[in-house]
Amino acid sequence: MANKFYQFCVTDSGNMMTLASYISNAQRLYGIQRNDIASSSLHNRIFYQLSTMTSALGGMMSAKGYDMNDESLSTLQANLAKIMTQYDLDSVYMYAKQSWVQSYVSGVIANYYTASQVNLAISSAVMNLSSVISSTYMRISSVASADEIINASTNSKFISPISLAQSVASAQQIIDGYGGYRYMITTHYLTSRATVNDVLAGTIGSKFMAPDVYQNSKASPAEINAGTVTNKFISPAYLKASDYATKTYVTNAIAGDLKATDFTGSGKQSLSTNGYQKLPGGLTFQWGYYSANVTKDQQVNVVFPIGFSTVFSFVVMDINNAGNTSCDMFLQLKTLSLSSAVVLCQRPGSVGDNPLNGFYWMAIGVA
Repeated sequence: MANKFYQFCVTDSGNMMTLASYISNAQRLYGIQRNDIASSSLHNRIFYQLSTMTSALGGMMSAKGYDMNDESLSTLQANLAKIMTQYDLDSVYMYAKQSWVQSYVSGVIANYYTASQVNLAISSAVMNLSSVISSTYMRISSVASADEIINASTNSKFISPISLAQSVASAQQIIDGYGGYRYMITTHYLTSRATVNDVLAGTIGSKFMAPDVYQNSKASPAEINAGTVTNKFISPAYLKASDYATKTYVTNAIAGDLKATDFTGSGKQSLSTNGYQKLPGGLTFQWGYYSANVTKDQQVNVVFPIGFSTVFSFVVMDINNAGNTSCDMFLQLKTLSLSSAVVLCQRPGSVGDNPLNGFYWMAIGVA
């Protein structure tokens, strides 16, 4: 037979008030007052409790052969009436004690059984029923509840499949962390774990990351060196173990692409007073020293050790060896070409004509 009383909110979406919060909730204790607004999580818990009890009762009656649905109130009442209560047991016993039953026993039935036989049969039936109920109660009371299993508070009761299932934390309870001391089984544990793809995507914030998943989400030193993996993160330890954090990488780069001879030799380097350094790629630094005195209005032609194909800048610094405070000459760049520069010595106003003791210069460009 079918049970069509279904449980509400079978899969908790995370918007159900926890049982602990529900127990202490003021609106549950005192009712929802005028102008109050009850939260959706409270409603979900109320409907869940009511529907759970209704569905459980319907399932019990369905297992005993009764159709349980809300299509007919009278049929539902008739089916529920089949549940035997203590009142029904008392009524059976009292029924057997009614005077008209006794009269019936002493009359018609007396032709087949004696009154004492009928009374004994009725009494035995009631006693047997009471014994069945008592033994059933004893069996039920000897089953450990889910709380007793979780808390390990008894060793004199056995564990039933139902109470064992109730003591297991669901995957959602594991994720949310409100399962208390419930047991965690393998399937629920695996469901609550983030996979490697979940970790790499970074889109799931409600699952935990196990050590093996964390390990598989990291780029290895070899993957860091290859530089081809884009969906794994780099840990400090693996970065340190890779070539990028060691001299090995630099050494390999120099050995593979650059050599000492790329910086030295004719046309690449001259480490003299008037010299130059040409870097791979063409960038070139040139420098020099003009040692003779420079007087007012004098022009000095500086010839570069090697010619530039492009010149970027030219700087000059005059020299006053004696620290003469009346030597107020200064140098200006007059012209700049790819092979030379012309420097002009000037003085302001009517200051003294003490000469400069030469100058240093530097030029930067491409050669």
